[in-house]
Amino acid sequence: MDCNSLPGISVPLFIPPTFYAAPPQPGLNYLNNGVPAYLAQGTLVKADDGQAIYAVWDQQFHPFQSWQSYLDHGGQPDLSNVVRWPTLSGFAPSYFGAPVPL
Repeated sequence: MDCNSLPGISVPLFIPPTFYAAPPQPGLNYLNNGVPAYLAQGTLVKADDGQAIYAVWDQQFHPFQSWQSYLDHGGQPDLSNVVRWPTLSGFAPSYFGAPVPL
């Protein structure tokens, strides 16, 4: 008797599929009220409860060091290309990286 059959019963061998976690995207993966969400690499973000503007890069928020640095990296003076959030306080410190180079 082999491992794929029982006496009088033929049982096909079943191998469940293997699932692999998708590699992290270069932007920022996060949970929004328990639902997976994503900010694309290069997204500009500003929290309403803070003064910094951040660039999303490699799974982190990176603050701009100056207004000119923000403008030099494609930021609009009227903040029209910035995603506004009420707060970023729910993110762990590991989500915040080094400042954007000048």
